[in-house]
Amino acid sequence: MIRIHGLYPRLLALPRGMRVLACLAVFAVIAFASSLSGGSNGGAPDTRAFVLNWGHQWIFGALAVSLALAAGVRLPARPILGFGLLLLVATVGIADEIHQASNPARDSSVWDLVSDILGAGIALAIAGWTARHDPPTLRMGPLLF
Repeated sequence: MIRIHGLYPRLLALPRGMRVLACLAVFAVIAFASSLSGGSNGGAPDTRAFVLNWGHQWIFGALAVSLALAAGVRLPARPILGFGLLLLVATVGIADEIHQASNPARDSSVWDLVSDILGAGIALAIAGWTARHDPPTLRMGPLLF
């Protein structure tokens, strides 16, 4: 019997249509969020703007993992596959920044793109880790009142 470790392999075991649908949903969230009126961070220094942009890391991390799942990539992957996923996420990030630059209510920044790629890399690393490790087991102990 083959034992499946962690969360990522369990998600990979889902039907391909569900994995593709999840990837399309992440794309839709990015497109929707990119169209909202955002606003500038008021001339904040670059490092502060980077820290204030945590949403980019979460959503582009979700994009990287959902792309890997939709493509059926088994993590941890060979470095070339990981690089290809990061390149694809960077391409989407560049398109997102171009879209934001064309929207007068938004601004774009190279730091947004750095956040996108960083989030994707961290998410793929975590997904690869979950592929090699069992999820934690929760045990109930005596309850003290």
